[in-house]
Amino acid sequence: MPSNNIGPVMQLVLERRGECLKMDSHGDQTNLEFTIPARGLIGLRTRLLNATQARRSCTTTSTTTSPHKGAIPVRVNGVMVSTETGKATGHAIENLQDRGILFVAPMDSVYEGQVVGEHCRDNDLR
Repeated sequence: MPSNNIGPVMQLVLERRGECLKMDSHGDQTNLEFTIPARGLIGLRTRLLNATQARRSCTTTSTTTSPHKGAIPVRVNGVMVSTETGKATGHAIENLQDRGILFVAPMDSVYEGQVVGEHCRDNDLR
């Protein structure tokens, strides 16, 4: 991966109970090697793609078993769902923009129950 992405990648892997075994830099590219529990790999690929702007590759190999290393944080992302059928208004979208990534634009047609965005703020919506 590009060397400027090391921080976000390390944070993602370490919060999933991974341990860095090796770090090799070659110019502006860095190769990281980790051990991580298999349960820590669930959902990690997408988060790594986002953290590195899709400029990384990842391979996994099952090597050994080890004692439980503690809890892994739960998913904090959720979805935003339309409660009405009609057109998405600029006012409604403006109020939701700071809560996540929206999949609709003003005046797009939406229906009740449609997923209109990804929520990414912990403890914000119920």
